[in-house]
Amino acid sequence: VVIENFSVRAMPALGLAYEQLCAANPAIVYVAMPAFGGDGPYRDYIGYGPSLEPMIGLTALMGYADDEPRVTATALVDPMAGVAAAAGTLTALERRGCTGLGAYVDLSQYEAGLALVGEALVEYQLSGSEPHRLGNAHFTIAPHGVYRCQGPDAWIAIAARDEDEWRALCAVAGRGWEVDPRFADQASRLARRAALDAAISAWTADHDKQVLTHTLLAAGVPAGAVLASSEYLHEPQLEARGYFAELTHPLTGPQRFDGSPLRFDGERGYEAWLPGPRLGEHNAALLYDLLGYSREDVARLLDTAVIAERPPQYQ
Repeated sequence: VVIENFSVRAMPALGLAYEQLCAANPAIVYVAMPAFGGDGPYRDYIGYGPSLEPMIGLTALMGYADDEPRVTATALVDPMAGVAAAAGTLTALERRGCTGLGAYVDLSQYEAGLALVGEALVEYQLSGSEPHRLGNAHFTIAPHGVYRCQGPDAWIAIAARDEDEWRALCAVAGRGWEVDPRFADQASRLARRAALDAAISAWTADHDKQVLTHTLLAAGVPAGAVLASSEYLHEPQLEARGYFAELTHPLTGPQRFDGSPLRFDGERGYEAWLPGPRLGEHNAALLYDLLGYSREDVARLLDTAVIAERPPQYQ
C-alpha cells in the first residue's frame, strides 16, 4: 500500500507515479490524496485543511450570529480526509484479497470534507434557504449554550433537550422558569432564545462552574465546565485513568505530557517513552556506530555547520 497526499505533480516528478509503481507491482494499492483530486479544473491547486474549510461551506456555518465566518482552527478537513483514505484503503485491500487486483484510489480531500456539511446541503435543497450561524446555540434545542460563571473567564455549557431536562434545570435553578409563559415549551424557548440565555447567565454567574456542573449532572441535565489547559492537566478523570505521561528531561526536569488515549490490556506503554532529544544528542550513535563515520569526518561536519550540538549564536 502506498498513501500520499502531495500535489498531483509531486509523485510523478519523483518517478513514483501509480503507473510506474504498478508496472513493478500490479497488486499495489495506491491512494492519492491531493487537495482536489486527480482531474478537473482545480487539479493543480495546492490546498490545506484551513483553506478547504471555506470552500466546502463549513466556515459559513461557524461563528456567532451576524459576526464574521470562522474557521475551526483545527483543519478539520485533514482528519476527515484521513478517515476517507483509511476506508478507501481497506476497501481496496478487501477487493485485492478477493480478486488479486490492485487499485488506484483517487481521493479528493475537498470532496471528503463535503461530508461535514451534508446536513446543511440537504436543508438548502429542501427549504431553499441558507443555513445561518448560531454560535453555541442549536437549531432545535433551547437552552443550548455556554454561560458565564463565577471567576475570571469561567464558563459552563448547558443544554435541555426535552421537557424532562428542562424541568430538572428549572428545579436546580429555582428561578421560577417553569411557570414563565415565555418558556412554556420548546417552541417558545426557541422563539425567545435571547431572553432565556440572559436569564440563565444571570443565574450561573453566581456559581462555581465545577460545582454547578456536578449538581446539574446529578439532576439529569447535560452540562460541562469549560476547562482551560491548566485545569485539564489536573482533571480527576484523566488522573484516575493515568492518562498523562510523566517524563524527565535532562534540561527541563520532570514534566507532564499528553499521553496515549489507548490502553492495551490495561497498559499505555509509557515505560518505553523517552523525552525529546537534545540538539545533536544522537549524532554519535548515528554517525559513528550506524554509518561508520570517523572522528575526523564528524569534526569536519561540525566545523562546516552541517550538523550541530548546540543552538547557533545570533548577534
